[in-house]
Amino acid sequence: MANLTIENEDFGSTKSGMMIIAFLVSLLLLAAVFFIGLLAILFTIALMTLKVGIEIDQEKERYRFFKSFFGYPSGKWMSLEKYKVLVVLKKNLKSQVLSPKLVSALNYKQVVFEVNLTTESHRAKIRLKRFRSADAAMKFAKKLNVDLGFPLENYNPVISDKTKQRRERRR
Repeated sequence: MANLTIENEDFGSTKSGMMIIAFLVSLLLLAAVFFIGLLAILFTIALMTLKVGIEIDQEKERYRFFKSFFGYPSGKWMSLEKYKVLVVLKKNLKSQVLSPKLVSALNYKQVVFEVNLTTESHRAKIRLKRFRSADAAMKFAKKLNVDLGFPLENYNPVISDKTKQRRERRR
């Protein structure tokens, strides 16, 4: 059985922009200083082949966060034994953009849906992929349900006694 590879696409537009800038700079350097221009072109090609994500090996029950250059992934393998449940979480991401002179700020909020692999108690989780729509996240989670054989559940973490006591003191 082949490993399941899920690519992270959070920085796709940033990567595309960096590739365009690196390509233009490498062309300028190639015209000015040939050797440095060749090195810049090699850097641009390496940037074009960069992939980041998570790879799951079901046979050996392990996973790794990988970086791949020229198609060769690297990353440390970790045990997948305790992660047995798929959940979809709704998250509110908040950001702030400052003006060039730091005079005014623009705050904005973005809602995303994350597909996570969690433990049975839902306390520890591994983010597999982020989506902007709930339908796309659920479709992906159902596909993983079939591929990996892990159940898809509602997020309901176990609350420890210490947390329950702290919440009661606050009331």
